[in-house]
Amino acid sequence: MRLAVQANRASATPGLITFEGTPLALLGSGDGPLFDWFLDRYAQLDWAIPAGSLGPGLPPRLMRPRQLERFLLEEADYPQRDQIWAAVITGARRTAGAEPYRVLALGLAARGLRGFRDRLPVRHRGELADVDQDLAFGFLRRLESIDVGTTNLGMKLIDSGITHARSCRRRIRVQPLTVAVEPSSTASQPADVHVLFRTLIVELADAGTPLTDQDVTLLAVTGLDGLSVKEAAKRLGIGEQAAYKRRQRAEARIRRHLATRS
Repeated sequence: MRLAVQANRASATPGLITFEGTPLALLGSGDGPLFDWFLDRYAQLDWAIPAGSLGPGLPPRLMRPRQLERFLLEEADYPQRDQIWAAVITGARRTAGAEPYRVLALGLAARGLRGFRDRLPVRHRGELADVDQDLAFGFLRRLESIDVGTTNLGMKLIDSGITHARSCRRRIRVQPLTVAVEPSSTASQPADVHVLFRTLIVELADAGTPLTDQDVTLLAVTGLDGLSVKEAAKRLGIGEQAAYKRRQRAEARIRRHLATRS
């Protein structure tokens, strides 16, 4: 997965976080699912987070991102955690220089998000990249809208990532296709999912809501062949985020079609 980050530097004004040292490009990409490598890269960031830059007495001393994460998890009380999260969220909404705060926020939540992922039963390793993408997407989307005046901010953000990932895993893949087509006279034999998939694609076309060839390929390689969205995007020559959104739209169209059949 590639994070949409740029090399930004905040002002060197005393009391403000200075995003200098380890470049954001270090976090730009990695081999395999996001949370397999993100925490190691995050631990290498040497951005300066001065004492008091996130609220009165927070952090209590100069810290790097990894130290702030440990302070948040091991030392801070609940009101202090909310103060830190509120400051990071506010920074992530700035019109300029927001991207480092988004990376900082994802780093503070990464262990909670990965903990959920590691407990999931998956059919093949390729699924983990999709799960990580969904977790990060749901988390960062909520980061843009959550009320910073509420309590338990960090857990609410993590829960948003988890809820989104769970929702994505429930979406139509192969299993709904196997029950969506009327059984044939040879129903005693297990149906070929590839045949059922092609049947559904034809039905959509006949109904006047055809999928594009690229959408059909994307669904086939991720749902039937076991490729991750990242691998599928590379094969199709499109961006990973574009592939992720195309798959969401195609799955939504399939759901609407199936709803009209029942």
